[in-house]
Amino acid sequence: MMILNSNWSRFLSLYCSSAVFLFLALTLAIRGGFSYGIMMLWLGGLAMFFVNTRPSLDSSDYLILGAFFFYFAIHYLLNLYHHDILREYDLPLRFMLAIPVLFFLRKNPPSDSAFWGGVAIGTLSGGLLMTWQFVFLTKFGEFGRMSQNLGNLAVVMSLICFSGWRWALSREKRIAWLFFLFLAAVSGLVGSFCTGTRGAWLVLPGALFILLVDSALYFRWSATKIILLASSGLVLLLFVASHPIVKIRLDAAVKETKLIFASEYDSGVKIADTSLGQRWLMWSNAIHMIKIKPWFGWGKTGYLDYKNQRILNGEVLPQIAKYTDAHDDYIDALAKRGVIGLLSLMALFITPLVLFFRRSTRLSSEKRSYSLAGILMIAGYMTSGLTCTFMTINMDIMFYSVMILVLWNFMADSKLETDPCSIGT
Repeated sequence: MMILNSNWSRFLSLYCSSAVFLFLALTLAIRGGFSYGIMMLWLGGLAMFFVNTRPSLDSSDYLILGAFFFYFAIHYLLNLYHHDILREYDLPLRFMLAIPVLFFLRKNPPSDSAFWGGVAIGTLSGGLLMTWQFVFLTKFGEFGRMSQNLGNLAVVMSLICFSGWRWALSREKRIAWLFFLFLAAVSGLVGSFCTGTRGAWLVLPGALFILLVDSALYFRWSATKIILLASSGLVLLLFVASHPIVKIRLDAAVKETKLIFASEYDSGVKIADTSLGQRWLMWSNAIHMIKIKPWFGWGKTGYLDYKNQRILNGEVLPQIAKYTDAHDDYIDALAKRGVIGLLSLMALFITPLVLFFRRSTRLSSEKRSYSLAGILMIAGYMTSGLTCTFMTINMDIMFYSVMILVLWNFMADSKLETDPCSIGT
């Protein structure tokens, strides 16, 4: 019986490691690739409720799961209040479906090599695929519009790869792992640049600062060295910004912004056919609606009906009629679900962000890679949400909900301790 239990335990750990690997390795590589690993994890979590092997959870676990449930409950209650269609119940349900995953991960922790190998392969393959499509298959503008969402997620996965340097240094083949993670991270960034998306690029200066602070704590760098490295990093970002692929998108953003605030600006007519201009019109319309119903919002159906009515009345230009959201996670949440809806969204971001940060101060050096990855991932999502509705896309919601739990489980599955292996200069 003991041998059978041991073999079964090894099988479940291998199964869980395979699920995490597939989840990360296929997310950017193939359409719907994220779903295979997530389905395996969800089925494993569901099985935990039918056997008497559920693991115990601590208060921090319940805070994260509570944020998931709060987001789900607020959405469902407000959907009922606004009489929204059934399809609007689908996306928030993803957070409830993710909850059993934590039970399965806690009882059958995946291997760290499966995690970092999966995220590196997924980011590398996704970045190469996006670059190849840009170079050989489509024109720049067309590809940028098609793949904006993938470009945002590629930046997030690249930041996770950069976060793995502490873990890589703890490996026997540290040079190989460092090179692999760095190559994957750069590939993901290049792929994102090729898509032409701009929202997630905004996180890069802040992410560079966080990575430098983390490195400074590990290597005990002097203030002078930190300043020199920060300056070098900024120069590198400026060099990247001057590359034609990136520069054309940044120049377009500057030109469109100037057009919005030009003195001859005439009710948005000149900017209605530009990317930033349409966002400006959507934001303006949504803010108008927020002022009317600030607490509970309009709901999805009410939002679209009132927007279309304003278009018919000539109050809003018809170029934004095709959009079903406000192209900003925070403004969209306020317009459709009011202050209550925005609070549920912020709880989804801030709760794990604070917990990742607090726990990072007590983790070993190797495990801090996971807290750093969580912090940078949440920062990437929050930043991307400024220019698009990241949290209304199935793939992004599924990736966020499961990735939070995977990273958190790696942090919980270790002895909390102070960093014993900092390297002095």
